[in-house]
Amino acid sequence: MRTFFLGKVILMPNVYPAEVREKAVRLVLEHRGDYASEYEAIRTIAERMSLRFSQ
Repeated sequence: MRTFFLGKVILMPNVYPAEVREKAVRLVLEHRGDYASEYEAIRTIAERMSLRFSQ
């Protein structure tokens, strides 16, 4: 799965099932306007979903 992060395309490791990754990406896309930055949206959503997030 590919995702956009700060203008770069990165590959996400297959640590989580596809459904979990898809939900996380969907939530970031839907709610990134609610946060000061895309980074903050990703970090917050990952935390709420109990997902590991590294920079």
